[in-house]
Amino acid sequence: MLSETTKNVGVQKAVAVIKELSADEKIREAARKREEALFNERSIIQAEREQVRAEERAKRETEMAAISKAMRESGMTEEQINSILNGQPFKTDTQNIKPQKHIKR
Repeated sequence: MLSETTKNVGVQKAVAVIKELSADEKIREAARKREEALFNERSIIQAEREQVRAEERAKRETEMAAISKAMRESGMTEEQINSILNGQPFKTDTQNIKPQKHIKR
């Protein structure tokens, strides 16, 4: 190397500074690449999470549609179905029925 073959102290110092700057650039570039890789990895993970959430949401919507359809087919009103699906109690017709007297035989 030049710094080893020359006896000029100024040249030796200049070569040392160039080596240091070159090393710093390599370190900075390595750090930049690592930061970029971490950013890309986080982006991929976030996109995968969003995809899973979308699939789960679609599955829930399909299940709720099937449940609603079955409830309609069983004769339930839209009000009753919405109350059940929204977790709210609803008044049924059986709550208005008076108890019958037992007939003795």
